Amino acid sequence: MGETASQVDLLVTLLVRFPEMSAVHYEPDEQVLRMVFLLKGRLEDQEALSATYRSHLAVFHRLQKKAPRINTITLSGNSQLTILEIKRDMATLSLAELNLTMELLNQSCGEIIVREGPPEVEDDWENNALIELLLSEAKTVGRERLSGFRQDGRVLVFSIPLAGVSEQ
Repeated sequence: MGETASQVDLLVTLLVRFPEMSAVHYEPDEQVLRMVFLLKGRLEDQEALSATYRSHLAVFHRLQKKAPRINTITLSGNSQLTILEIKRDMATLSLAELNLTMELLNQSCGEIIVREGPPEVEDDWENNALIELLLSEAKTVGRERLSGFRQDGRVLVFSIPLAGVSEQ
């Protein structure tokens, strides 16, 4: 239960710390986080955002001397809503990368990104320290698929046990 509790805490803390994130999913089979962002309307230049994200993160990872196993960005939607999803492996994900990602999204998407909750606190050292700790603890593989999202000002996390795992 320790790994799952740590991963649940990570999802909750990410959603609290980053009001731009609409949902976060942990996929234990791939050991990845899927971070979901909602954009009001259609993003005019999806290719430019994707290229900017990829180039900035490539430089960041080169400087960190860490090559991510999984680092994808996908955009889908219609004229009313765009869903932006970033998929990252847990082994190389860091708070610094999350902060860079949020800055890139805020600069590129501006006012069309959906935010729920209070604005981000620039120097939120308590949540930052907790995220760093939970990311380092989350390197172990959990046995449950987790989905966290916001609803009516609350953060909810749901768990789906992997096939073949018995409940006790």
